[in-house]
Amino acid sequence: MAFIPHLATLGIGVGAGGAVLDTSPFVLVGVFHMFIAVICLAGGLFHTYSGESNLGDAPEGSVAARVNYDWEDFESTSYIMGFHILCLSIACFLFAGNAAFGNGLYDPLVGEVRQISPNLNPITLVGYIFGFANGGWTPIGMAAVNNMEDLVGGHFLVATLTAIGGIFHILYRKPTPFFLRRPVFSVVNGGWVRQGFCNSESILSFSVAGVGFIAVSSSIFVRYCDLAFPAEFYALDRSGSAAIQLALGLIFMLGGGLWHNVRGEKLYALRGK
Repeated sequence: MAFIPHLATLGIGVGAGGAVLDTSPFVLVGVFHMFIAVICLAGGLFHTYSGESNLGDAPEGSVAARVNYDWEDFESTSYIMGFHILCLSIACFLFAGNAAFGNGLYDPLVGEVRQISPNLNPITLVGYIFGFANGGWTPIGMAAVNNMEDLVGGHFLVATLTAIGGIFHILYRKPTPFFLRRPVFSVVNGGWVRQGFCNSESILSFSVAGVGFIAVSSSIFVRYCDLAFPAEFYALDRSGSAAIQLALGLIFMLGGGLWHNVRGEKLYALRGK
């Protein structure tokens, strides 16, 4: 109920009017995920029973040592996060690239699967973030996109920005001045301590709140954007699905981010004493 409509939106197994022509691609995608799950399982078992018990014990300078996850080592944390962001960028490029040069996407405006020529005008694309769309202003912001060209172009923009962010964190592994002012790292005489105190609660709060923001943004898309969620696959009334995402985003994620941030502030104050 959730994943097959998404695959259909990607133009997989559907034809004119969104009619399902072939279900075998859905089966193949499911089997592919099963193989990936087995690989992940094997990797988990390897690291549990055969790999280094602590990646910090790996030979100095090795890749394993560089990805040692230590809250109190900002360099390794930044390095790991950079690759996570870069993976998101690659996935986004693959999606947009397939839409523009590969199989294409299902376009509900014409009722066909077609390749999309992306709009790469940054002024138009950034305008959606601030609610400027279709010649006016709208409170639903990016969810007001009404053509596939802008939708795919937006994914190219996001992919580019996340690629820049990922590379930045991989190459420049020091806290920026903004984060040095927050209760996250030990600061001594204006400098940061590489192996000093790192407040995991504060870092976790940023991550959880970020997921909450995406959940809220996604709920707006689900409710109002018929382009990204065609009625052929998701029905006309999607208010129930949108409400669930909104509640989870606001209560559990944004609320959880605030809760962890408050705990982090208290932990930082106690550590200072």
